[in-house]
Amino acid sequence: MLTKTVTVSNKNQITLPAEYVRLLGLDDSRKLRIIINGKELVAKPEISAQERMKKQWKKLPHFAGTNNDEDLKQVIRETASVKII
Repeated sequence: MLTKTVTVSNKNQITLPAEYVRLLGLDDSRKLRIIINGKELVAKPEISAQERMKKQWKKLPHFAGTNNDEDLKQVIRETASVKII
């Protein structure tokens, strides 16, 4: 576990150490989810809607075994063309 001290600015902002940004693979537009647990603050990279959907898709039988975006798009096209009676 890594530990660093950061300062809260007069605008209630903190600056993440560059080392942490690199380790987490963050870019300048990535959002963080802030969780307060008692007196602790936890910051986690926010998962995009697309990433959340991919996780849910892979739980469905039609999407099992899909490995990339093109596979998922193909399954969606095939599923959308099936008529439900």
